[in-house]
Amino acid sequence: MKEIKSALVVAAALVLVAVIVSLTYFNRAKADDMLSVTGMGSIDFSSDIVTWQAFFQSEARELAPAYARLKENRVALEDFLKEKRIGSPDYVFQPVTIEKQYQDIFNSEGKQVGQSFTGYLLTQTIRVQSRDLDAVAVAAREVTDLIQKGYTVQSESPQYFFSALADLKLKLIATASQDARNRALQIARNVGGSLGKVRWSSMGVIQIVGENSPVDDSWQGSYDTGSRKKTATVTIKAQYELR
Repeated sequence: MKEIKSALVVAAALVLVAVIVSLTYFNRAKADDMLSVTGMGSIDFSSDIVTWQAFFQSEARELAPAYARLKENRVALEDFLKEKRIGSPDYVFQPVTIEKQYQDIFNSEGKQVGQSFTGYLLTQTIRVQSRDLDAVAVAAREVTDLIQKGYTVQSESPQYFFSALADLKLKLIATASQDARNRALQIARNVGGSLGKVRWSSMGVIQIVGENSPVDDSWQGSYDTGSRKKTATVTIKAQYELR
């Protein structure tokens, strides 16, 4: 009787081992029947909106002459923009900021003992937003000519944007997805198989850089605004069944 029980236990163990081996082989074979690929999409495009900022200042002991000088700067800048084909609908003046100016007072030993009021510094910023990229580029480049006429103007670099960015991103994702599928199809044909269903896919972050500029692969994405012409790229990782 003992021999029969022992035989049964051994047989059951052998069956269990066989099942485990079969399942392991099945799962391994199932994993081996998967094909992972990475597709990439890239689109070149040109900006259609430009923004640009400049600011001007005036300084005087009293507020009234400081405001008068600031107004002269503003009028000169508006005339300049008109010459460059930039109309009033495309720009706006920000509120004037007023800063009191002081000069440190030192005693004979070089120790600061106080401050004396020297006047007011007034600053005003103008912000331009336009679809005439050429006109704004010229204005940003030549606005310093006003300095030669005695006006205090400082200019920032133009920033370029694209109004249909949402549609472009959808097209970019579609391009990368199709590229991933094309790569998977080619690999499947090369190994004598066929492509099955998509098991999973994931999208990388969209990178937008200046045209012909290297992609920095920032984990949070990049969006270059200093370049008029840009390139958008994205990668799509996908896993397919391989039959």
